[in-house]
Amino acid sequence: MKLKEKILKILNYIVGDPKHTSLEERLLNSVTFVNGVMNILGSFASFYLPNFLSLFLLNFTTGILFLIFYYLSRFKNKINSLFWPFNITIFIFLSVNWFLNGGSYGGSHYYLIPALVIATMLLRKENYYLVYIMYMFGTAVLFSLEY
Repeated sequence: MKLKEKILKILNYIVGDPKHTSLEERLLNSVTFVNGVMNILGSFASFYLPNFLSLFLLNFTTGILFLIFYYLSRFKNKINSLFWPFNITIFIFLSVNWFLNGGSYGGSHYYLIPALVIATMLLRKENYYLVYIMYMFGTAVLFSLEY
């Protein structure tokens, strides 16, 4: 088996085979898997920071939650019921991270845009206005609280 085929086989196992898994499911699988692993690994890189305990708990806890979402989406096919828990978790993570990492000077607010794009790709038609309201109103509240 060639290296390329081995890598594709591993990726298909992690995010789902394109022949049997929808694009939305593969998107949720990949985002939750990567965020879960990166948050857990990244939580151990915060030990040198002055507020390391807060950052460690935030990243480690959300990393575990994202891996739970990954498991439920990938292996239990619960993608439809994970939309709101996933989006609310992402928004809370970015909001708390906003205040722990320099507010609007820290850069976590830039991740609100891809979070909204991911939410848009995953949403069902009846939820679209609630998602936009959550991100617009939530971002306005974050800026207001900061200033």
